[in-house]
Amino acid sequence: MLAASDKYIYKDILLLGQDCSMQILHPGKVHTMTGLPGQKVSLLPLKSDIQGVTLIGFEYPLTHNTIPFGSTLGVSNIINKSQATVQHTEGVLLCVQFFE
Repeated sequence: MLAASDKYIYKDILLLGQDCSMQILHPGKVHTMTGLPGQKVSLLPLKSDIQGVTLIGFEYPLTHNTIPFGSTLGVSNIINKSQATVQHTEGVLLCVQFFE
């Protein structure tokens, strides 16, 4: 995916669809999401394993975990607060936030 290229590491890329928004998350930042409690979010590795994943404000939090490329570990998590954060140290994530 072109948007996951390292040349866009300092750009905020957001793609909007009818029933979801998709955002490319590069490592080294705290990514803050606003949403409604109960809203589904999937975090998908785009190029490789995602290292150092910390999720706060989710039903299934993680602290310095790894999401392996091709796994379902980041699929269908649920925001449980009005604001949630995603942080990771290596890899590029696709964050899909569903509107329901």
